[in-house]
Amino acid sequence: MILLVISHAYSPTISPRAFRWSVITEYWAAENHVVDVIAAWRPGLAREEAGAVNVHRVGFAAAEEFRDRLDNIATAHQQQAGRTAASDLGGIKIHAASGLSAALKWVYGHTWKKIWWPDSSCRWYFPALRKATQLLSHRRHDAIITVSLPFTAHLVGLRVKRRFPSLKWLADTGDPFSFLEKPDANNRRLYARLNRSFDGKVFHYADAVTVTTGETLSRYSDLFPDYAEKVSVVPPVMGELQDTSARGRTFAADDVIRLVYMGRLYRDNRNPDFLLRLFDELLKTDLAGKLELHFFGSSNDCKDILDQHRSLHGEKIFLHGSVSHHEAIRAMIDSDVLINIGNATPYQLPSKVVEYVGTGKPILNLASHERDTSAAFFSRYPSCLNLFHSVGSVKSEQVSEVVEFIKKRRSVGTTDLANFLHPYSVENVAGCYESILKGEKRIA
Repeated sequence: MILLVISHAYSPTISPRAFRWSVITEYWAAENHVVDVIAAWRPGLAREEAGAVNVHRVGFAAAEEFRDRLDNIATAHQQQAGRTAASDLGGIKIHAASGLSAALKWVYGHTWKKIWWPDSSCRWYFPALRKATQLLSHRRHDAIITVSLPFTAHLVGLRVKRRFPSLKWLADTGDPFSFLEKPDANNRRLYARLNRSFDGKVFHYADAVTVTTGETLSRYSDLFPDYAEKVSVVPPVMGELQDTSARGRTFAADDVIRLVYMGRLYRDNRNPDFLLRLFDELLKTDLAGKLELHFFGSSNDCKDILDQHRSLHGEKIFLHGSVSHHEAIRAMIDSDVLINIGNATPYQLPSKVVEYVGTGKPILNLASHERDTSAAFFSRYPSCLNLFHSVGSVKSEQVSEVVEFIKKRRSVGTTDLANFLHPYSVENVAGCYESILKGEKRIA
């Protein structure tokens, strides 16, 4: 097949969509499919990259670049606060930069963020559409695949489908658009009806729509019953865990018990408040002398929550900020217990849960509601504690349960892992998409 994938994020950008579609497209290229990818350009990356996968980077991922720079400043400030009272010149500079970043974030959130549509990547629409039209005019593709979020990619697909009506279009929806409230893609007070309308247009014109959870499929089937037969569930993908031993260990080989959370924190969706309060209670147990809590990924949205525990920063709590995928894998492998914070919405499954399982490490999943998709995913994993909690203080029995889990922690063997991970292998996931493109209704 000759395929065109339109994905705002693509390797080496650090994001779930970039990782998923980099793995899948590279697999297809190795299977002798021809794959073009249109992605957003970012500083330091080539505009055109010819290889097994032909990558065409257009426009500029301005919002993501701006957000990442603010996140880096905030992380540096939090790390500095954990080491010093910022009385030295370096600390003063970082503190000043952090204040500026907070001011810029406030301005950004109260101006441009209030009016953009459909999302922060809207300015990418025209360059992506121009490149897609150019590629489709010069080479006959069998299908296009648009990847959302951001929903802007689906808008490109919508326009392309109208211009090339015989071209098969698969709309891959990693996160729902019109009914996802945490976090909002745009200002719902202004655009709720428009969001619903264009979500419906995508379902109408697309030949197939894929989602990652059964809950999302059910909700979309209720919203757009005329197109329910178009929707299929394709699960997260498990890429090969690279051998990162040559890069050295992330943590020393000692008797410290390191609890590791991997991923971006969100105030309204993956809030660390309960985890931090639980950790405070764990530091009152006989494990206190050995425990450390490590966060990898952006935490800027929850800075004030983390700052409430600033006295522990650099001693017991460590903020590493965003890291490369290789560094993330190394940290997960070197951890003692992996921590997952379940999403507040039942319509999303964090893609990292598959990689968590791939390490064979014990997993503590913190779920704030019974419909938590991560809890359902981990329910078959032999070494997981699903801890359900509500707003309020940490209960003593919850602390005891976690202490017991940490003390008895065990890794999962390769045979059990292979059986668990088979549905999430790149061969199976890529095969699901191929079957859907051929008009087959394949169950992942």
